[in-house]
Amino acid sequence: MNPTDPGPTNPADEGAGAGETPSEVKQITTEALKDAVADPRHDLAATERLVRDYVKILKEQGFRPDRAVTEAKALVVEATGDPLSSILASVESWTMSVFNNV
Repeated sequence: MNPTDPGPTNPADEGAGAGETPSEVKQITTEALKDAVADPRHDLAATERLVRDYVKILKEQGFRPDRAVTEAKALVVEATGDPLSSILASVESWTMSVFNNV
């Protein structure tokens, strides 16, 4: 292990166990998601990965699936600034696949 390595570049990979509070994890993930959706070469797979990783953290923290869907949708709305974002249609299936271990 390299002591100068800054660690994972995906904020959700760091997890809430790395000293971040749930609100810090949400803030970090929101910023990463903002960057992902603002990229002119927007990659939906990268967006999906960020949302799924965030939902995994919520699951580890004991969130129920319905609450995790609500939180994940709020994350996407905050990141996109669009309460009607086309990404929202996929958030529920992404969330449920995490809870169903798909």
